[in-house]
Amino acid sequence: MHLRCLLFAPLLLLLSTTVKAQPYTIKGSVKDTLNMNNLHNASITLIHATDSTLETFTRSKEDGTFALNVSAPGKYILMSVFPGFADYVDKIEIKENKKVTDLGEIPMVTRTHLLKEFVFTDQYAAIKVKGDTIEYVADSFKVRDNATVEELLKKLPGLQVDKDGNIQAHGQKVEKLLVDGEEFFTDDPAVVSKSLQAKAVDKVQVFDKKSEQAEFTGIDDGESTRTVNLQLKDNMKKGYFGKVVGGGGTGDDQNYFENQVMANYFKGKKKISAFGIMANTGKIGLGWEDRDKFGGNNNNTVYEDGVMYTYSDGDEFDSWSGQYNGRGYPKAWTGGLHFSDKWNEDKHHLASNYRYAKQNIEAINNTFSQIILPNNTQQFSDERQDEFKTGQRHRVDGLYEWKTDSLSTLRLTVMGNYQNSLNRSTYNQYNMDANGDTLIDNQRLTTNDATTQRLNSSLTWKKKFKKDRRTLMLSMTENYEESESSGFLNSVNISSINGTDYVDQKKDNDRQALQLNGSAVYTEPITKVMAVSVEYRLGVNNSTSERTTFNKSNPNTDAYDLRDD
Repeated sequence: MHLRCLLFAPLLLLLSTTVKAQPYTIKGSVKDTLNMNNLHNASITLIHATDSTLETFTRSKEDGTFALNVSAPGKYILMSVFPGFADYVDKIEIKENKKVTDLGEIPMVTRTHLLKEFVFTDQYAAIKVKGDTIEYVADSFKVRDNATVEELLKKLPGLQVDKDGNIQAHGQKVEKLLVDGEEFFTDDPAVVSKSLQAKAVDKVQVFDKKSEQAEFTGIDDGESTRTVNLQLKDNMKKGYFGKVVGGGGTGDDQNYFENQVMANYFKGKKKISAFGIMANTGKIGLGWEDRDKFGGNNNNTVYEDGVMYTYSDGDEFDSWSGQYNGRGYPKAWTGGLHFSDKWNEDKHHLASNYRYAKQNIEAINNTFSQIILPNNTQQFSDERQDEFKTGQRHRVDGLYEWKTDSLSTLRLTVMGNYQNSLNRSTYNQYNMDANGDTLIDNQRLTTNDATTQRLNSSLTWKKKFKKDRRTLMLSMTENYEESESSGFLNSVNISSINGTDYVDQKKDNDRQALQLNGSAVYTEPITKVMAVSVEYRLGVNNSTSERTTFNKSNPNTDAYDLRDD
């Protein structure tokens, strides 16, 4: 009898645990309210209302029904997404005494038929959909006092911000972050999200911004950019605001510091902003895109005499977004200025940005290896690499737009970029056997000094005619790049088998490129829903590139006067 009780006790405990762990369930169905069709494979996502973390997700079945298992009661936000339809977003609450929450039929509306504002909850809903735009009411999402826009964005369902300040909205990277519909520090959305305060924002809008040509002609060319627009509160469009952050500490071998200053002045449509950062903690900017954004890099890896080395005609930084091969902490200085204004009834629009960045990186890497060969003999390898990298970058861009009349607009943009870098690396490798005899003694010194200058400009004239959707757009663009680099390799490789090899070379790399483009686009409506677009483009490309290698005719001098063809 006692044995039977002991056998049943674990079973009863397991049953009680299983009953206690039963999840809560949310169920419903997704339907096209216009055509009354069930939507199969609609994406259903449930996130926590408190911190926007994902709870669970599923897809609707063939009959449009779905079920979600939820671990605990509480407040959640449910999102239903289906291609071609406006996203459905609603707040729901799962109560502890209600295991099953039936949402019934979730109405989905096609984007083409969503002609007016469609609100999913009450009049003061936190989330709304207006056509192709998802709009968040900022004050509906609680953040701490003096929080930045970045902290607000992290609270919004469907938006994510990573450690470098990169923003994703509904699975796509945000390329532009506008303030009141205008560009603000054009190349870096993170600058806006970190420099503006959340309390200044009235609404956050997420949408896919069409290309300039598509917006002008009304003909969709398939090109779009995921964009976030911050609508400021009226009382925050004037006055001064900003923040100052300072910090310091001690480490194993050095002291650390991180200081930030950000200031803004808004008055009507005039906006003036500035920021600066100085740090040696690994924070090297506000998420400025890496060097590829400024025209790519032209790194060249060469193998000669058993030695690999790299030289470049561009910026040699590993990244300006927080990555530097994990070796050393950079000392970084970054800063920027922004100015924009509109006047004369918005007929004139002027905007300009300046960005500066500098960083120094020092790194030491030591490796000691013990190698056991198949015959049980041993070898030892001692390697050391010392690296020093320094570089700086200047960038300035400007925009001037003039509405010459109610139907014509002239737009001029200019961007200039200057960057240079200096890299120095020493490498020493010493291999010996178990008796202490030298097998390999390798010493290598590489240096690289690179400079790049770029100038890009465009001039566009847009004309709308009195006939609806009849348009003409003329544009010219210019892209010029000039780069030069000089690299040195000095290597001595002493081997007990192959003897001694010497390499002492200088490599120069020079490049110039000019690209001129012109285009004309004319659109003519045929019917109310159809139009013809005629486009003509003309382009001219001219580039020269020269890479030369020099050796020394006399090893006892410093002159690299012998060209290696």
